[in-house]
Amino acid sequence: MLLLGAHTSVSGGYHKALIKGRKLGLSTVQIFTKNQLRWVSKPISEN
Repeated sequence: MLLLGAHTSVSGGYHKALIKGRKLGLSTVQIFTKNQLRWVSKPISEN
């Protein structure tokens, strides 16, 4: 089975990544909440 992924923006909220994934026909979405190259990051908003 060939698995493909896509990089998309999370502008407007993390929940929009889920909506975009569904529209693209994806069964899985992975969300990176911060830059992996930095130790400091903003707290994740509850909204």
